[in-house]
Amino acid sequence: MALKELESVTDSDIESGAILMIDDSQDDADLTRLALDQINAPQLLLYSGDPVGTVDQLQTKPAVLHHLKLVLLDINMPRLNGMDVLKELRAHPATKELTIVLMTTSDDPNERVTSEALGADAHFQKPANFADFVDLAQQIKSTYLD
Repeated sequence: MALKELESVTDSDIESGAILMIDDSQDDADLTRLALDQINAPQLLLYSGDPVGTVDQLQTKPAVLHHLKLVLLDINMPRLNGMDVLKELRAHPATKELTIVLMTTSDDPNERVTSEALGADAHFQKPANFADFVDLAQQIKSTYLD
């Protein structure tokens, strides 16, 4: 599975079933790619490390929007909280129907309630070990990608 930066992706890079990960941690993006590789998920993984402007970037990339199957969204990011990104995605006509799964290291139950109220399709706590991360990737794949 390829990992490509959203800001540098071109129309010719896009394939059906692409996944967009919005997370300030490159390590988490790499871990996600490895977990998706383990379960043979063929999708292209796009990565945006800075949520500020991601919604605007999506608006200017109609091919990405057309082929995007899933958004994996971190909550705890320094420049713009994932809940705010979720609000933006749900507010724009071009992105309001995207499947959005929130993933966070936090175990705060209020975050789950808030994310569901804002329209997240799912909310998961990021596992602490790789085997559990692969299991989570399989669950997400089975629910949203197959």
